[in-house]
Amino acid sequence: MAQSDALREIGLLDGEAEPSFDRLLRWIAHRLGVEVVLLSVIDEQGDRQFFKSALGLAEPWASQRQTPLSHSFCRLVAATDAPVVIRDAREDERVYENPAIADLGVIAYLGVPVAPVGRSPIGALCAIGSTPRDWTAADLDDLRVIADSVSNQISLKLSLRAAEKAQREIAAVSHALNEANRRFADLAANVPGAIFRYLARPGGRDAIEYMSPGCVDIWEIPAERLMGDPKLLWEAVESEDLTDTVASVRRSAQDLTPWRHRWRIVTPSGQTKWLQGYGAPRRLDDGSVLWNTLILDITVEVAAQRELTETVRMLNEARKQEVIGRLAGGVAHDFNDLLTTILGNAELAMETPEAHDRDGILSEIRAAALRGAELNQSLLSFARRSTPNPTMLDTNDAIS
Repeated sequence: MAQSDALREIGLLDGEAEPSFDRLLRWIAHRLGVEVVLLSVIDEQGDRQFFKSALGLAEPWASQRQTPLSHSFCRLVAATDAPVVIRDAREDERVYENPAIADLGVIAYLGVPVAPVGRSPIGALCAIGSTPRDWTAADLDDLRVIADSVSNQISLKLSLRAAEKAQREIAAVSHALNEANRRFADLAANVPGAIFRYLARPGGRDAIEYMSPGCVDIWEIPAERLMGDPKLLWEAVESEDLTDTVASVRRSAQDLTPWRHRWRIVTPSGQTKWLQGYGAPRRLDDGSVLWNTLILDITVEVAAQRELTETVRMLNEARKQEVIGRLAGGVAHDFNDLLTTILGNAELAMETPEAHDRDGILSEIRAAALRGAELNQSLLSFARRSTPNPTMLDTNDAIS
């Protein structure tokens, strides 16, 4: 914001006259014995000087309460940030061409800067005489004292304005923060599972900075209790899963890698639940690690997965039994054919008296028996899931 805008906000530009400033100007006029005293504010943007307070000024300037910068001696004071002492403006090379000499009757001039704390001069407090005057050091000291008082009042106004602006900004930020917190609370309350911020401090003084209401559905413990005693989370972990769960958190803290872990808990009511956790770690300046964490209750999903696995196993078993049944049916059919061949030829051989006629029948019986042996070997190979490796065998050597 430009300086002129700030001065306008506190009424130094285009504002009404203020009794506190008017009283100071009357004191100066009486103390120094001058006709005109001005509190002038320089407005570079508007190419003018505005009189916040004016005493003894002739018309139309008194009503207008301003002049163009071309008529300003105070501009020189503000630009140099130093007192300007002029005995006779008509003879001073700095201002002898200034139209204020003729238009406002400025002859003797004494001006000191008006500068709020921490800012450059905004204008000047000046005493004006219509005749030449030798200003004294006491005159300058008196004017400086009043200028300091004016500067302090303006500083206070600017500080109050800044405080009010800061208060409005704080209120706006607070409102936005409250709205963001409300939205987050609504989101957290409707997200399945629990959202929380877990802080692992050096030395083991862990803390839970936030816990969403969904924690009750998981641990059966209110958020306030968990935030007050983080050990309750660890005490709920199934003993068989505790070592792996602790190790997963330590790895995430050491490497600052995303945390993802599945484990079981036992709730106060005795229920065993499966949980799935996700966390994003961040190391803080003091060495602590902070996780923004989401915990989901996956008990139903785990049970469904186990049921699906068992169903698939049973389906595979049923398919295997079906294959075996079909195989057994085929084998029974083949053996039945072989037995029919063997029995039929055996009966025929028994009814044939001639030996040479029985040779062909016995050959048929032998061939059927060999086919039965081959079929039996195939069954044994299938049962062992092995590949047969037939070899030639000399029966005479084997018997001997």
